Amino acid sequence: MKKFNNEQGAALVITLFIVTILLLLVLSLFYQVTNTTKQITATEENMGAIQIAEMGIVYYEQVIEAEKQHLEQVLNENGEDALLDELNRINNSLKEKVNFNDSKNRFFKLSIDTNSPRIETSDSQSKIIIKFNSIGKVSSREKMVDSEIVINIEGQLESGAIK
Repeated sequence: MKKFNNEQGAALVITLFIVTILLLLVLSLFYQVTNTTKQITATEENMGAIQIAEMGIVYYEQVIEAEKQHLEQVLNENGEDALLDELNRINNSLKEKVNFNDSKNRFFKLSIDTNSPRIETSDSQSKIIIKFNSIGKVSSREKMVDSEIVINIEGQLESGAIK
């Protein structure tokens, strides 16, 4: 076997060059991985905030659906003004945010339009239209989703009551 006796230091320079290149590659990959992780976390928080806001919409729809018969009864017995008062009472009871017991500070809050609810009448039926927003929050991300509920009431409104 042939022995090389080169004492000019070329092997050391090549080794240092390879180590430097590998170090640059590792650092650039590390930078890319940390940026991707931050981007994925932000995307997950945005999606979570939207989903929680949509959960608030479903929650409000279920509350109104559960109260539908009562609202129709109030409208039949007491008229349109009493119905609006009853809807405002329900809306005021839902203004508090709904927290989730976890470490991500997640909640949704309903924001009902001040011009809402309104009652529209046609020849065949009446509608109660409620416009509202649901604000969902996860960690520091907050998203708002607009929605509208239309409650169809059978019959026809005449002078404040269904006939």
